[in-house]
This record gives sequence, C-alpha cells and structure tokens, in this order.
Amino acid sequence: MTTHTRLAHTSLLGKKVGAMFATKTSSSVNVRSVIPVSNRGFDQEIRWRVPATTIRWRGKAEAVMSVADPKGDAEPKIDIRIRRTVEHPKGEGFTREGLRLSLEDADSLAKAIQHTLQKLRETDVTG
Repeated sequence: MTTHTRLAHTSLLGKKVGAMFATKTSSSVNVRSVIPVSNRGFDQEIRWRVPATTIRWRGKAEAVMSVADPKGDAEPKIDIRIRRTVEHPKGEGFTREGLRLSLEDADSLAKAIQHTLQKLRETDVTG
C-alpha cells in the first residue's frame, strides 16, 4: 500500500526549516519533492530516506541521502547520514554517523553497489 505523507525537515538545531512530500511504501520512503534547506554555508536537499535497520537505531532513526551544495564555487557533495526521528529521546536531528562524498567518489560507490547487486542477483538465481 502506498501513502503520501507531508514530512517536516529540521536543521541540525532541531528547528523546523522546511517541508517535503514523500511517497511511503512498506519498507522505505522515497522523497518526491523537497524544499531546499540552508545550513552552515551550504544548501541541502534530502533525495532519499529509509528507516534505519540496525539494532541501535531501529525505530529511532532513518538513513538519509542528501545533496549538500556549498555556497560559492565549491562543487556539490553527496551526504549519507543517520538522522534521528522524533521517537528518539534526544528528538529529531542528524547524527555524526555518516559520510560526505565528492561526485567522483559517489559515482564510484554507485558503480560498486550496482556491480555487487548484479553479482548477488546472479548468485541468488542460480544458487
């Protein structure tokens, strides 16, 4: 079943700074439309999110991929990070757990993931 939900986006300080509309499926939320957010010298748009599945964060956080576009001449970066949800005792906000990739590194990671998925699917079909 698919539902459409209006989600609030918060800054690192926990203040509501924007909103987005998302399509929620049974296991993940794919962002359709995002209002840009401005944080610490860069604009940031969340492009993908999925509930965290590790024991530590299950039910309390989500994995988020966003595009961090620095103000000025610097190139955009891909940011993948754990974001606490309102169910967490400390409330909403981004954690330190994550990484920021250059476009070149993100492209390399995407190719590695696609290659790995292809090999896993081949193994699953024949094995």
